[in-house]
Amino acid sequence: MLIKLLYNDYYNYYIQSYYNTISYRMRFGHTIEDSRKKYPEITDEILDNLQKWANDRGLPNIPKEQLALFTHSCYFDIEATRRCMNVYYSIRATTPELFNNRDSSLENLQHSLRTLYALISRS
Repeated sequence: MLIKLLYNDYYNYYIQSYYNTISYRMRFGHTIEDSRKKYPEITDEILDNLQKWANDRGLPNIPKEQLALFTHSCYFDIEATRRCMNVYYSIRATTPELFNNRDSSLENLQHSLRTLYALISRS
C-alpha cells in the first residue's frame, strides 16, 4: 500500500509535467497509429484491457503509445505485459534516481544499478 501511495504521488507529478512539456511524438518517437501500422497485433481491446488493469491498481491513465511499447516488448502476451508494467512502475516509484539525473557515473546510481542487476539475474 505504501508503494502505491508513493507511486501515485510521483506518477501524478510525472504525468502532469509530461503533458505540459512534451508531445507524444517527442516522448515516444512514434504515435499510436505508427505502432498499429507496424504491429497490427496492437488493438484497442488490448490497450483498453491494460488501461483498465492499470486503473484498477490506482495508476492514472497511461498514454496509448506507452501501453503499445509495453505490449510489443512482451511479444503481445497480456499477462507478461501486466507483470512488466507492475515491475516498471514499482521500480519507478521506489527508485526515482534510476529515471532522473541519469549520470551513470554517480556512485549512488552505480550502487542501485548493481543491486538491480543482482535482483534481475536471480530470476
